[in-house]
Parts: sequence; C-alpha cells; structure tokens
Amino acid sequence: MQLKIHRGSHEIGGTCIHISTEKTTILLDIGLPLSEDSAPATIPPGKIDAVLVSHPHQDHFGLLDILPAEVPVYTSTF
Repeated sequence: MQLKIHRGSHEIGGTCIHISTEKTTILLDIGLPLSEDSAPATIPPGKIDAVLVSHPHQDHFGLLDILPAEVPVYTSTF
C-alpha cells in the first residue's frame, strides 16, 4: 500500500490524500484549498477508483466538480 498526501499537510484545508495498492486507487477527500497561497487545485493524475469524503466541508469536498463523473464518491450522512 502506498499513501501520498497531495495537499493539507502544511496548511488547513484543501485536503487530498492518495491511497493506492496494485489494484485500487482511492482519494480520501478532494478539498478546495482555503488560502490564496495554496498550490494549484488539481486532482492527482492517473486512474481513481473512488473518493471517500471524510466530512461535509468545502476544504474536504470542494473539488468534486472537476472529478470525472464516472468516479464514485462515498460520504457520511451527517
């Protein structure tokens, strides 16, 4: 298993964590950065099998609109 933090480790907001194995790649959150000084908001390259949204704040799901429509998104109901 590989884990890569794309955004959110050195700032509040814009969380995007890439978790992958040989067969599956998921993103934990695909958040909109909160600071104007943040790195450009893009989705990681390559095939994404699913996105798991940790909770319903823009800095955790705000980039869902740039995600390909065929990628399933899972979230809680709170």
